[in-house]
Amino acid sequence: MERGLDVEPFPGAAGGAVNVMMPGDVDEADNSAKTYRARILVVDDERVIAELFEDYLRIQGFDVVTANSGMEALTQLEGYHPDVILLDVRMPEMDGIETLKRIVARNPRVGVLMVSGNDDVDLAKEAIALGAFDYILKPIDFGYLSRALEKMTRIDPPVAPVGGAAIAANSDSGLVSLYDLALEVVRITRAMPPHARRSIGLGIERIALRLVRQGPGGDRRRILKKLNEMRTFLRFAKDIGDITDDTHRHAESCLVRVRRALGAS
Repeated sequence: MERGLDVEPFPGAAGGAVNVMMPGDVDEADNSAKTYRARILVVDDERVIAELFEDYLRIQGFDVVTANSGMEALTQLEGYHPDVILLDVRMPEMDGIETLKRIVARNPRVGVLMVSGNDDVDLAKEAIALGAFDYILKPIDFGYLSRALEKMTRIDPPVAPVGGAAIAANSDSGLVSLYDLALEVVRITRAMPPHARRSIGLGIERIALRLVRQGPGGDRRRILKKLNEMRTFLRFAKDIGDITDDTHRHAESCLVRVRRALGAS
């Protein structure tokens, strides 16, 4: 009798990987589990945002590649064969809507999650009508993103797109500021000299990513503790000359605004 694939969740992964038991001629006791990591293509013309998505998704257990234009996304579609595409709407030359049309024409089964900084309901409706799974706003609600990806990468019949424009917006201004802060400090660390980024910059980026992962409803005391750790790292980077005084003042200003949004002095 022909046997199919037995699929079960991969422990410790947030929907990013599954254990796939491959049928064969050997006894079931001798079968070894092969882990399949769902493939995600991140498309954004701002490299720092694409890299932030990449870092977050890799931690969640996904296999990730990035593209910085619509044409590059189409090339990756053919060579990488992603399960899900996070597609920025506003891009030069070929925008997200045109890219979406070409993606759907080539592979209508791949899930596409549109990402935009503009609250444009008509554009959201157009994207979903063209075949996008959903439409999410920047700054990203990472809790919502995780839930959407869980649905899109689940090993079962495809989930039908939700009718209408499903726009996810984060109404908590303090947490939005955490995302903005993460973007700013990652831009700073990516501009550091290579030795500085390896020794200090990566530590700052890890803190920034942890802050973003807190998401809506994050523990306030834990967030403030991470902000203080980031402040110490940034001050140290300034004192040893890895960042300029102006850069440090800008980062400190961002930190102060986040703390005020959280009700701290």
